[in-house]
Amino acid sequence: DCPDGYWRVEGSRQCFKLWKDNGRIWAQARTKCEDENSVVAAPADDIAVALRQLILDKYDDVVYGVWLDGKAQAGRSGQEMVWQRHQTELSPDNSLWKEGAQQRLNGGEDRCLLMWTREWVLTDYPTQPYYPALCMTTRAILCEAIIE
Repeated sequence: DCPDGYWRVEGSRQCFKLWKDNGRIWAQARTKCEDENSVVAAPADDIAVALRQLILDKYDDVVYGVWLDGKAQAGRSGQEMVWQRHQTELSPDNSLWKEGAQQRLNGGEDRCLLMWTREWVLTDYPTQPYYPALCMTTRAILCEAIIE
């Protein structure tokens, strides 16, 4: 079971909680999740699309996007998005990237992983929720409970 206030996508073992109050930059998102005895979410690829839909269903398009655990860092072929908790790359070939994301990732500015949660994005990009946004942008936070 998930801790109080957390929920999961059907068929997943991951438990999530959304914080939409005022929005925070990516670094503040990490602190907020830690303060809640959780971590910034790193959803499994096979639930990312369903997770975005669940967020839209629960919060009715009031959240522009939510921070996830990815942060860009220098790699062999330019900037790579890396899941911070696991230190694994989110491949540039991953089908969850929104169209044009790789060009934006290599734009030279500090980028962090955003899951776009607006209805129009779901309509235009139904299976591509991931986008590299400026880390200093304020967004909602998706925390993940650590389940042992």
